[in-house]
Amino acid sequence: MISEIILSALLSLTPSEKKVVDNLEKKLKKDSYDISKYLNDSRFEIYKFDGVKKDFDYSDTIQCWYLKKASLEECADFIEENWTLLDRAKKDFNISPEHVASQLQLESRLGQYTGKYLAFNAMVSKYLQRKGKDRETFYKYLRDYLKLCADTTDNIILSSDVFENLSSHAGAIGIAQVMSSNMDGYMIDYNNDGRRDPHNKEDAVGTLSRFIGKKKIQAYNPNDKFYGSSIDKHTAELIKIMEKRSRIPPKKISYNIKPIIANIQYPPRDNLQDMKMAAMVPQILPKQPFIRRIIPNLRIRKK
Repeated sequence: MISEIILSALLSLTPSEKKVVDNLEKKLKKDSYDISKYLNDSRFEIYKFDGVKKDFDYSDTIQCWYLKKASLEECADFIEENWTLLDRAKKDFNISPEHVASQLQLESRLGQYTGKYLAFNAMVSKYLQRKGKDRETFYKYLRDYLKLCADTTDNIILSSDVFENLSSHAGAIGIAQVMSSNMDGYMIDYNNDGRRDPHNKEDAVGTLSRFIGKKKIQAYNPNDKFYGSSIDKHTAELIKIMEKRSRIPPKKISYNIKPIIANIQYPPRDNLQDMKMAAMVPQILPKQPFIRRIIPNLRIRKK
């Protein structure tokens, strides 16, 4: 059970909340996951998400950046610079480049913001703060996350240390913000390097496209009622912008594109077990700007 050692991390919790965490530990133990060592770890903490607004309409241009011109132009640049990848996803999964860019923009600003929270802490915190079916959903996320971290035989790039994977406040990981319960079933190795990497742009595009190709948009984020409609509106506006640009597909122009994430030196292919790298997260910058290349002298617009 929760030991006296970690009570300092839970001082802000009420007795009933501490009981919920204690019951979570018991429940996970029945599923063969002992989290007592994690609850006693100095890195464990409970996050408070009081500032998270429910049912936020991302298409509201007054309150949100998402549907503003700068966001749309950023996505248009992303499409032009990654046309080959996005066109391949369109052929494989029947998902338009505009939709993929629009959804990645909403999920992580095209890979700029993939999360600043420790995934384990985020999921425990959400479990604590939710009730009923929502609480059970986060139990599943947490259980599946622990399974992925413990599995040394798969090719999903996650650190075996549960405190070394960064996520959103809800526990979503990577450029496409994939939840742990969807990783094994939907995440794919889209660049054929033998790894399923949530921080790899090609894998993220393939994973998102595969998911949306099999399910409805809203299923990607079922708790946000404006999620699907906001992406649809953004996609429609983005299509209009792309129609105004003359390079579809784009001409061969060198953009000097920098990777979305830092260059990670992976271990040899035959050591997939070692890819649960403890040193991985420090090498991944949680905020790496998506560099907008504005090249007026090369951009040819329709007259």
